[in-house]
Amino acid sequence: FGVRISLEIFPAANINDIATGRRLMDLVGNNVSPNSGLLIDIWHITRAGVPYSEIADLPLSYIAHVELDDAAAAQEGSIFEDTVLRRLLPGEGSFDVPAFLRAVQSTGYDGPYGVEILSETFRALAPEEAAKKSFDAAMSQFRFLAERA
Repeated sequence: FGVRISLEIFPAANINDIATGRRLMDLVGNNVSPNSGLLIDIWHITRAGVPYSEIADLPLSYIAHVELDDAAAAQEGSIFEDTVLRRLLPGEGSFDVPAFLRAVQSTGYDGPYGVEILSETFRALAPEEAAKKSFDAAMSQFRFLAERA
């Protein structure tokens, strides 16, 4: 049916790092049946303390989707509160978004990117404004990456 199922790595879950996600993809036979993969979100990877180099070591077929966002250097409140209340647009926080993008792109990934901003202030924006800000912030990170290449 053309459906691809992606599993998101999350720091407070059983699958909280690249190595565990990769083992799961091996178990489901990702190399034989390419309709499963990992959702790689910079927030989850950074908060879990996973080096971006581990993304670069992933086989391309293991990546189903990539999400961009940003946050303060230190977790604020519980992991749940930090993830649903305090995310920032890419480039507005402490994450090294260009380094993350370089790691993802080194796998050959050219699939979809999303911007996932879960925050009290962002939810207050009109949908059109939120969409424009998300797009502009993400594109600025890709332009920054291209300028440094």
